[in-house]
Amino acid sequence: MSQSWSPLLIEGTLGLQGTATYTELTVDDKKRYVRIQRLIIVPGGGAAASYNPLVTTGDGVSASIGVLYAGASTLIGVNFDVTDIEGWGVTDNNGSLWIAPRPNTGSNNLFTYQLYLEVF
Repeated sequence: MSQSWSPLLIEGTLGLQGTATYTELTVDDKKRYVRIQRLIIVPGGGAAASYNPLVTTGDGVSASIGVLYAGASTLIGVNFDVTDIEGWGVTDNNGSLWIAPRPNTGSNNLFTYQLYLEVF
């Protein structure tokens, strides 16, 4: 029996992002294995001069947080677009991941994102 998975695109806008703001992304309604294929983040304004994207298996508060992908520091005004990430992991029991652009300062930063996943 072969293992199969389907590509998934989760996209949206992240408003009022602070240095430690995590946003929940629903992948499914139950725990799933995932592989991050691509992450695109486009800054749209705010006080920050740079940002450092993060995709995790937790909300940044829980001690059980797992990092699926940690991006390099990127200047505001530069779009973040990384492919072939190979970030393997497991969602939480509710089928969620979290995204955090992690701007270097402020709490009024705006970003749009696209997260491409394989779910199996």
